[in-house]
Amino acid sequence: MMRINKKREIIKSEFLKYLKDVYNLSLYLTRNVEDAKDLTQDTFARALEYIDSYTPNTNAKAYLFRIATTIFFNNQSRLNTEQNHLEFRAFNEDDGSEVIGRDLNLIEDEEEKFIREYSSREVERLLLNLSFEHRTILILADIEEFSYEEISKILNIPIGTVMSRLSRARSALKKELLKREEIIRRETGGENIIRLSKYDLSKAK
Repeated sequence: MMRINKKREIIKSEFLKYLKDVYNLSLYLTRNVEDAKDLTQDTFARALEYIDSYTPNTNAKAYLFRIATTIFFNNQSRLNTEQNHLEFRAFNEDDGSEVIGRDLNLIEDEEEKFIREYSSREVERLLLNLSFEHRTILILADIEEFSYEEISKILNIPIGTVMSRLSRARSALKKELLKREEIIRRETGGENIIRLSKYDLSKAK
């Protein structure tokens, strides 16, 4: 019994290292401080409830992120059902077949190159305008820098789906950036269209 309790304490300590990361993810997902706090609390409550299913030192951050995203999407699905909204799409609505067979290490499409020309602050702000599906995939890939395989496990979707959804999310973010650029152009008569430092959302927390 003492050995089991010691293992659980070790896991709890490992989980707590990522409290801020889980909260940041929750804030991006919910776009609301109070909701983010609730999601963070629910995530750790669930993680501790099923603590015996986790093996110490096996990527606690990804484990917690999977719980957080699962809780969030389940809540969104339930809310949309109750309110008769149709915008929610389950994470397995496509199989990513359009990108199967491409080299995972060579994918850097025009959208990604375009986005990287903007400052992290501008991208971070416009990221919140996107759907939660697109926000999530961009957060996991470009802010948290999880691998395609890790994202696949977190969201419980095929790697091909991760790749295709990431491509669509970057395309959506590019449209937001172009829209913002056009607004600035109209307001300044074409001046002050400046793309600042390299896209680095990992520091925008």
